[in-house]
Amino acid sequence: MPSRDAFEYESLQDIESIVGYLGALADGLKRGHLSLSSNGKLLALRPTGLLRLSVEAKRGKTRSRLIVKVSWREDAPDEPKTAEPLKIRPGPA
Repeated sequence: MPSRDAFEYESLQDIESIVGYLGALADGLKRGHLSLSSNGKLLALRPTGLLRLSVEAKRGKTRSRLIVKVSWREDAPDEPKTAEPLKIRPGPA
């Protein structure tokens, strides 16, 4: 059975810090190598091929949520693209 490494991190951050993290994630995806570390825990990832993107957004009366997930298979051939393009833009709707 293959080993499974996991990394989790959660904290309150200002917008500028989160934008920096998202930029580092985008750069790591582009380069094909991500390294995540905190509190002595380190996990290196090598995204390749087609990646699955999942975006979920919710807005309530007092709390909003944005969940972005990126996943890939390290042991399988590329799967064909399956969805319409996602449009994300800054500014009011």
